[in-house]
Amino acid sequence: MKPLIGEIPADWREVPLSDVAELQAGPSGAALRTGERTADGIRLVLPRHLQDGRIDDERPTFVGADQASALTRYALRAGDILCVRAGELGKHALVGAGHEGWIYGTSLLRLRPTDAVRPGFLAYYLALPPVQDWIVRHGTGTVIPSIPVRLLNELPVVLPPLAVQESIGEVLAAVDDQVDVHRRISATARRLRDTLAPLLFSGAIPAVSVPRQGGQHQP
Repeated sequence: MKPLIGEIPADWREVPLSDVAELQAGPSGAALRTGERTADGIRLVLPRHLQDGRIDDERPTFVGADQASALTRYALRAGDILCVRAGELGKHALVGAGHEGWIYGTSLLRLRPTDAVRPGFLAYYLALPPVQDWIVRHGTGTVIPSIPVRLLNELPVVLPPLAVQESIGEVLAAVDDQVDVHRRISATARRLRDTLAPLLFSGAIPAVSVPRQGGQHQP
């Protein structure tokens, strides 16, 4: 049978996800009592924190230390991968060293890769369009789609030799770093624009013509 992502080299193989990662769904709603979230404590990762394959640190949510102590089986380690299991299927993020000990929420599930697969490689594999399509197609429900652990365990994973996995992960991570730099520059420029606009329109500061991209000026 043709692999999920198409033709692959002869020394690569395809295995079910359960062969290369341990999957665990997030805590139940009863265990993770939303009313006990706090202004500080242990960070809680929710689906909205998964952005472009990484965990967004800028909109923190916390649970108290007492509650977190009862949820230690849901604590994260570097190299884990978080996936949305209910809602926006296909979203996922690689857990970094700075996220160690954080707790993940009810609508997420954790993939803990074995020694057979490199975490970075697996995270980028999950982002491939055929893989994303497989996850969405195997979701259940109409109002809020979800994917059970038993089905995600069956996801076909293409497995190159470890050295190749490392190379693929390193190349794509370097590209992602550049994307992140440009995203931050864009966000800073937008904030500057939003700060300047009311000052310029009120006459609080004089408008000075500045060169635009390509040397053009605003008429």
